[in-house]
Amino acid sequence: MKKYKNFLNENTEFKFNETLLKYKIENLKNWIYDNNGLGMMNIINSIFDSNGYCVDQSDLSKEKEKFKKDLEYLKKTSFPTYYINMRLKNLNNMKIVKVNQNGEYKWHFVNKLNTNYSDLTDLLVFVIKKMVNDENDNIKKFGINVYNNIINDPKLGLLEIKNRIEKIITYYLIKNSESKLVNGKKGLGDFMLFTKNIIVNSAKGQHAEDAVERYLILEGFDILVKGGDGDFIDMLYGVDMVVYREDIGYKSIQIKTYKPKTEYLDRYKTDWLIVYRNNFSQIIDIKTKQIIKL
Repeated sequence: MKKYKNFLNENTEFKFNETLLKYKIENLKNWIYDNNGLGMMNIINSIFDSNGYCVDQSDLSKEKEKFKKDLEYLKKTSFPTYYINMRLKNLNNMKIVKVNQNGEYKWHFVNKLNTNYSDLTDLLVFVIKKMVNDENDNIKKFGINVYNNIINDPKLGLLEIKNRIEKIITYYLIKNSESKLVNGKKGLGDFMLFTKNIIVNSAKGQHAEDAVERYLILEGFDILVKGGDGDFIDMLYGVDMVVYREDIGYKSIQIKTYKPKTEYLDRYKTDWLIVYRNNFSQIIDIKTKQIIKL
């Protein structure tokens, strides 16, 4: 009987299942960063801004100059004027992290952390694990409680700590940073580690954009605007390209590597959505929801 009791005690001991925790959180997808969900987009933006990771507006002159030229072409398309004006108000609030690379400050993939639910999941799992293994018994108990709540009900468990997440992340990734200073700032190097999925997705996206560009050029289009990482026309309006052909006119385009559900197409403001997969480009007219054959 004694041996059986010991067996029960041993099996009630807490065990941190990192794979399960990651699965539970990542399955929430866009809810993780959405303002109506956990709100990680605003949390990451706040951390980057308050810790001086973003460059000053005076350092974005090249980006703004390109944006002004791109915007003139965008206005020639059927892109909604009201949306252009509404989002234009945010231009001077744009925040970008640039990292010193061989003496030149360049855009870094960490800028996309705020909306990549897979890398945000890794970040959340990391800080929860840190709490569970903290030397302070009260923090450890809190961490275990957070872990158990998320395993039982991921949304509810995360919402219960929503107001604390920024402080938790700041404590483990900035105040107790284990990485070298980047741009003279503590903690930025730690956030840069959580870009594995961003880099993979960005490479796929770039490949798709390059393939679509080749396709459209061969079909007789002029490529007037082509966005890219850190490009304001993309960040503000979700526009990857603006193209022109005499018989078709000016068209704004967003490019995807998957085909969204038809009911979701109204979320896009561009004239066309081009889905590139399996080496094939499919053009969808956003207004009519019809497939266009050139």
